[in-house]
Amino acid sequence: MPRDTPTRVAWHARLSVRLALLMVVTMLAFDALSPYFYQRAYEFMDLPDPSLDVYIVDTSWIDRLLLDDAEQIAPGQWQPDSDTAGAFEFDLRQEGLLYVWLDTDDRIRASSHELPWEPGSLWNLALDPIMEIPLPGEAGLSIRATTDVVYRDDVIAGRLVSLLFDVELHALTHGVAVDDLASADGCEFNLRDDLVFATEQEYESWREREQRVQTVLSAAVAVGTALLLAFVTSRLITRRLTRLARLASEPVAADGQLPGPFIQEGKDEIAALARAMNVRRERVHELMAGLAGQDTHRRAWIAQVSHDLRTPLTALLACLDRSETALAHDDVESLREDVRALISVARMDAGRVNVMADDLLDIARLEASDALELEPVPSGELVRKTVTLLEPMAAASGITLQAEVEPGLPVASADGRRLARALENLLRNAIDHATSQVQVAIARDELGLRFEVRDDGPGLPEHDGKVDLEHLDGRRARDDSAGLGLLVTRRVAEAHGGRIGAYNLPSGGAAVWFAIPLHSAV
Repeated sequence: MPRDTPTRVAWHARLSVRLALLMVVTMLAFDALSPYFYQRAYEFMDLPDPSLDVYIVDTSWIDRLLLDDAEQIAPGQWQPDSDTAGAFEFDLRQEGLLYVWLDTDDRIRASSHELPWEPGSLWNLALDPIMEIPLPGEAGLSIRATTDVVYRDDVIAGRLVSLLFDVELHALTHGVAVDDLASADGCEFNLRDDLVFATEQEYESWREREQRVQTVLSAAVAVGTALLLAFVTSRLITRRLTRLARLASEPVAADGQLPGPFIQEGKDEIAALARAMNVRRERVHELMAGLAGQDTHRRAWIAQVSHDLRTPLTALLACLDRSETALAHDDVESLREDVRALISVARMDAGRVNVMADDLLDIARLEASDALELEPVPSGELVRKTVTLLEPMAAASGITLQAEVEPGLPVASADGRRLARALENLLRNAIDHATSQVQVAIARDELGLRFEVRDDGPGLPEHDGKVDLEHLDGRRARDDSAGLGLLVTRRVAEAHGGRIGAYNLPSGGAAVWFAIPLHSAV
C-alpha cells in the first residue's frame, strides 16, 4: 500500500487564493466607493447628478417660430423679425408666458412688450435652467423663469428666457390642475427633484464628458488595482524569501555562535526551504565544532610528536658528540669498541627518527586523499615478508614471531607498500608489548581479507566493557612513534574501504586487526 504523506499546500496555490480574495475585496471596495468618486468627478466636470433623470428639451420650435426670417447681425447675434417676434409673443401669451431673447453676448434683442427691459440692454440676471427673476419696480416680487439655449447648425444662436406670469393659464394649456403642474410632461416651471432639463446638444456634451470621466476612473481603478496586486504579490512572494536571505547573510558572532534559526512557518515550499536551511546550518555548526575539536587534537598531537622526535634526536646528537670527543684522543685504536657502540646506538636512534618520519609522511599523504597505487599483492607472501623483516627486532627483544596463513588466499588488488606498512606497524607495537610471543594471521572474513596480530602482553584498556581504539589515548603507542603506527594502519585500512578493530584475548594479551573488502581482491 502506498505510504500516506501529509497534505501540503504549494506556495503558488496559497498565493492564488490570496490574490483572488484581494481582487474580490478590491472590487467590492470600488463598488462601494464608486458613487462617491463619481459624485466628486461629476462636480469637477460640471455634470448633473447621474442619479437624476434628464429631460431632453426640444428647442427647434423656438428656432422655427422666433428666428424664422431673423437677421444675423454678427456671429451669435440674431435679430428676430418684428412680425415674427409679435406672432411668437402671441403664441406664448396663450400659455401664460412672456419671453426675453438674448444673443450670445447676453444682450436683449427682443422681448414681450409688458416687460420693462429695453432691447440692446445687457442682461445682468441669472441664466439658470430654473430661476426666480425679481420684477423691476415690484419690490419683493419675483417671477419664475427658465432659460433655453438655442442652436442653429450646432452653433449657439442665443438664449430664450421664458417667464411664467399666469400659472393657472399655463396649467390649463397642459390640461392639468395647478397642483399637478410639476408632473405635466416634466413642466420646466416646476421641476421635480429627480429631473434635469437639457437640450439635445447639451445632453450630448454631457454624455461625452461623462464617458471621459468613466474612462479616467476605470483607468485609475485598473492602474490602482494593478499596483496594489503587484505590491501585495511582491510582498507575499519576496517577504519571506528576503527574510531568509537576511538571516542567511548574518555574520557569525565573534564567539563562533551562529545566527538564530530560519523561521519555518507554514507548509509550503518556502517553509520547506527554511527547514532545509536550518538542517544545513546545524550540520555546519556540527562540522565547525568537529573541526575545532580536531584542531585541538591536532595541536596536542603535534606537541607530542615534537616531544617524541626530540628524544631520539637528542640521543643521536649525544652519540655524535661522544664519538667526536673519542676520536679527538691520540690512541684511536683503544677507543674502537667504544666508537662502535656509540655508532650502533646512533644508528638505532636514526632508525627511530626515520620510522617516525615515514609514519608522518604516510599520514599526511593519506589525509590529503593521496591516490592508492593499486597492484596485485599476494596476501600470504606479504605477511611472510613482513615477519621475516621484523624477526631480528623481535629476537633482540626475546620475542618469537609466528605467521598463520590460510591456504588458497586470493591475490589482493591493493597498495602493497602501504599495506605492508600497516601490518609492520601492528607487529612493531605487538613486539614492544609482548612478553614472549607474537602471532600474525591472515584469513578470509565477511568483509574480505583480515590481517590480525596477537601478543601475550598485558592487553588493552577497555572502555564501557570493550576495547575502543579511539580511547587508547596513546597508551598502546611505542615510545618512538607517539601512536603514529596505529594511526597509519587506520588510515591505510580506511583508504582501502576497510576498517580496524581490537579485542583482548581470554588467555591474556591483545589482538589488533584490520580488514579490506572483497572488491579489493582479485
